[in-house]
Amino acid sequence: LACQGRLQTGVALKRKKWKGNERCVVCDVPETVDHIFFVCPIAKFAWGSIKRSPGGGGGIGALNLCKISWSIGSLQDVDNMTLKSQFWATVMWALWNARNKMAIEGVFIRSPNDIIFRIIFFAEMEGGVTG
Repeated sequence: LACQGRLQTGVALKRKKWKGNERCVVCDVPETVDHIFFVCPIAKFAWGSIKRSPGGGGGIGALNLCKISWSIGSLQDVDNMTLKSQFWATVMWALWNARNKMAIEGVFIRSPNDIIFRIIFFAEMEGGVTG
């Protein structure tokens, strides 16, 4: 939905005459797809943590292949690009899930580290990032 411009962000909903707040509940700026996934401090923390983790390689990649490889079996059997794209989607799902908890349910994360735990949880919940 994000790639197709159909994600129900605050700005997108406002265009549809929604009466709610179009601003990010964390930093009070217009909530767009880019903001949720890349600009919001929570997203920056998540991507920054991934880049600094062992196996992160300084770019978008696996959070820490050492931590999650046990849940996906042998990494030699997994296409590297598939692994990266599925993990990228897992990170975005964790960010979207956290955003919805905060914006819709009013349940805020206690610490930025909670987003990292969500990423690991979602990766493991699906039997690893390969699903």
